[in-house]
Amino acid sequence: MNARPKLLLALAGGVAAAAIAVPVVSAVADGSPPAGNSASNSTADCELTELAFPDGYDKDVKARSVSASGEYAAGGALGEDGDNPVLWHDGKAIVPEELKSDTTGASAVNDSGQMVGSRGAGEATVPWLYQDGKVTNLKVPKGQSGNSRDINNAGQVVGYTQDDEGRTFPALWPSPDAEPVLLDNPFEDGGGRAYSINEEGTISGKLIDPQDMTVHLWKWTADGKGEELKRPDPGDMVDQDVKTSISGDHVVSVNIAPIGAFPAYAWNLSEGTDGTEIGLPVVEAVSADGTIVGLSKDDKPAMLIDGAVTELPGVQGPASNTDVAHDINQKGDVIVGGVVDENDKQHPAMWNCG
Repeated sequence: MNARPKLLLALAGGVAAAAIAVPVVSAVADGSPPAGNSASNSTADCELTELAFPDGYDKDVKARSVSASGEYAAGGALGEDGDNPVLWHDGKAIVPEELKSDTTGASAVNDSGQMVGSRGAGEATVPWLYQDGKVTNLKVPKGQSGNSRDINNAGQVVGYTQDDEGRTFPALWPSPDAEPVLLDNPFEDGGGRAYSINEEGTISGKLIDPQDMTVHLWKWTADGKGEELKRPDPGDMVDQDVKTSISGDHVVSVNIAPIGAFPAYAWNLSEGTDGTEIGLPVVEAVSADGTIVGLSKDDKPAMLIDGAVTELPGVQGPASNTDVAHDINQKGDVIVGGVVDENDKQHPAMWNCG
């Protein structure tokens, strides 16, 4: 935001916010659109609250996922033993003891507090699910590894399996104790990955055509039918690290590497599978009402609503270039990520925009 946020000693507003947050320093955005953006921006005021640090971790902690209701958050805490998964709820941060090593943080969490992620590396990667103090390793085909990326409130997990040649295959685990179901792939001998699943069971991800290694963004409905998500720019994406995120009828593409090689895109599945280019250079996630979070052209955490960009507040006034917004809940009023203070210490953060 252009105006410097006011600093408060308060909890972020709302039931969902209170379920995650702890009473620490917060900042409030004034809700006015930044210079150069449309004055029609209807974004509500956003209040920033720092989330609790888990015991034994005092820096490099960020939230990467928020549940559909906004009552749970998950992320990672960097320690001597790796990037350890963190679960936030009821003002507390928990790092499961069994997952303190060989883990790459948490990928997602649902409203039951079921948190998913992966541990190990390469061919030894194992997808896991954590709930109520218990860790369950998800099943993978014999001789293969796997990676879990998202979970919905029905307990359905999506991600991918990987064979001994390094090929990945988009997969759905219908329940934590189920065998993985490989998703439909029209490209013979092609690979792919599933990244996100909504509450209706629709999945988004990508497929790779082995003939020319082009990347095709894809969605699968709950009955298993797949369809390509079309981009307005027909240029081929080759060897691009592109992810997707889905909530309700809305899907966004997340261009990871190289950043900026292709624009980010959005799809409203209620209107079809033709996408539109997004006015944010870096996109992270989308809510069920179509609110998109990512980074602005100034590399600051921001939200995009109806084409208007609003930058989110940080603890040092306007958000710094090292702050990040990673995920948004289904309703679009809770965002999680990380902010950096004047001592370059990264804090797990939540913005409440209700």
